[in-house]
Amino acid sequence: MPHLVVVRHSISKPVPGQSAHTWQLTPEAHERVAEMANQLLPYSITQVYTSAEPKIHATGELLASALGIPCDIAPELHETRRETAPYYEKIEDFWAAIEAAMAQPDAVRFGEESFDDAYHRMDMCIQNLVAAHPEQTIAVVTGGVTLSLFVSRKSGQDVYSLWRSLGMPAYTVLSLPDYDLVELVAEVK
Repeated sequence: MPHLVVVRHSISKPVPGQSAHTWQLTPEAHERVAEMANQLLPYSITQVYTSAEPKIHATGELLASALGIPCDIAPELHETRRETAPYYEKIEDFWAAIEAAMAQPDAVRFGEESFDDAYHRMDMCIQNLVAAHPEQTIAVVTGGVTLSLFVSRKSGQDVYSLWRSLGMPAYTVLSLPDYDLVELVAEVK
């Protein structure tokens, strides 16, 4: 049975004053991706897709290398557009900003894209990738918010609770073609 594996990028290094879209992985991130690859071996993934964001693309490249499979960029897999979103010194303020945006997904509340628009962008991209790989298991690497938006709408989970549960990296496995939740690993250590 084919599956879709949706991965949250590994540990990134926040840089105050720089867009989260530019952040890089930490050295520990590499070890965690290697462990994640071991956990994902039973799914026989044939292809990894990532956005071009450094932390997301690096996670995908590390995963694909560990599995011995190709990795390509699918630009629409990026995290929610947030070039203008502020850097929050207090994590609680960041959580509150994301929760507010999730509570009104049709409005632009965090960055430059509504969370509904981010979900639809991601959903269309994934549908096209799945269609291009019939009867295969593929993995897509993205950000925590976009993973949560996609998986919560497919599985019926509460989006904010799902997002808050995720560490770096994390992954979900959905069965195809129905997108039923098979496995959720909230953090790979």
